Amino acid sequence: MRTISRQLISQCRRPVPESARERAAKHVLDWVACAAAAAQSESAHALRAWAEGEWQEDGRAHVLRVGSRSMWTAALVNGTLGGAMEMDDVHRVTGLNPGSVVVAAALAFAQREQSSPAVFLDAVVRGYEAMIRAGASSFGSAGGAYQSVLVAPFGAAAAAASCLALDENGWLNSFRNAAAHATGVPGPADIPSTALQVGRGYAVHGGLLAADWARFGLTGLPLAPIVPGGRGILLSGGEPQRVALSAAVEWQIFETSFRPWPGSRDTHAGIDAALALRGNFKLDEITEISVETYSRAVQRCDRAAPQGTVQAHHSLQHAVAVALLYGPPRLEAFDTVAINAPQVVALRARVRLQASESFDADFPRRFGASLTVKLRGGETRTAVARNALGDPDNPLSEAGIIEKAAMLLEAGNVAPGQRDSIIEAALTLPWAESLDTFTTLLP
Repeated sequence: MRTISRQLISQCRRPVPESARERAAKHVLDWVACAAAAAQSESAHALRAWAEGEWQEDGRAHVLRVGSRSMWTAALVNGTLGGAMEMDDVHRVTGLNPGSVVVAAALAFAQREQSSPAVFLDAVVRGYEAMIRAGASSFGSAGGAYQSVLVAPFGAAAAAASCLALDENGWLNSFRNAAAHATGVPGPADIPSTALQVGRGYAVHGGLLAADWARFGLTGLPLAPIVPGGRGILLSGGEPQRVALSAAVEWQIFETSFRPWPGSRDTHAGIDAALALRGNFKLDEITEISVETYSRAVQRCDRAAPQGTVQAHHSLQHAVAVALLYGPPRLEAFDTVAINAPQVVALRARVRLQASESFDADFPRRFGASLTVKLRGGETRTAVARNALGDPDNPLSEAGIIEKAAMLLEAGNVAPGQRDSIIEAALTLPWAESLDTFTTLLP
């Protein structure tokens, strides 16, 4: 019987079909748009100052808003930016955010190795596979650790191992080295978001280093022993709680959701239900708003009076209020001005949350919610969102992905013509002859 690590390696090293490359190109676009918007943040200015320092070496890898630097600098900076806006992709079953790690890792490594677009996209697909399956098998082993940061080095290591076309032992050594970099930090509601961003950057750097060392035969921590029927890698330090992945899904990138709205994924079904009701009544007629959803959403996102953007991103009350008031939420709906706006505060105070056995029964295969608005005179209006928009069962269209990317690139001060060129270059990567056709357009 083979160890689970070798099972995962076999899973990742399969030939990547064109359909998966096309899907990966959409996630690349999603990542670069999220990272470009984040490049305007306060923490990004500090990163840029570091990346522009005279001690930095030039290289082939592109650092957003800086230019060409070494792969290591690109890994740290770009890996930090991808998840900063709370709009990066999310794997619905494990809750992992693979894009912010894997795309940054694959892009930096592919540029250093001067890989073709096909090799780059294959690295993205395999990186998603490794990170998600590692997370599915190690879920819960880190206690309160932020799972995406914990297993991120495996996704980055897989992307690099793919670019290098390592053999099975090379992949195994990459994962062993990655295990030495796997660390966890408290969840996003407990600490400033910058700590999570930096954790991602370290994870990208560590994963790339893991594969680079494996290339020369260096090995790291031993991985878990044989587990019958297991999927993915077991990490040391705790008894895992397995998360079942669908055997019918060929590649896990197809099970990864695009986030159409800012904020925690646990708020998005509530937003969808609010948008479905918007326009059917006057807002000043509302006396109460009742949201029913799965228990985790209530536990994590019950914040009637959020303080700052991080808490607003994790507030169902705020998400529902801004969706009813303004329509499809944009980034500015979660800034300080919107949080403190009198109309938002007043509407937010009318929102009541309740966990539902019905939605719990479907979770995590479905992220669902219902929203009921009570009006003066006793009338009610109800909308149900069984699958959050962007999930595989309720997919975001290509037009929706492009619209989201354009909005984020605009927030990143990317000029209109350049925005259009980036979008086109990203989506046509599966058929491009050179990765430069995409990377030379990056801000």
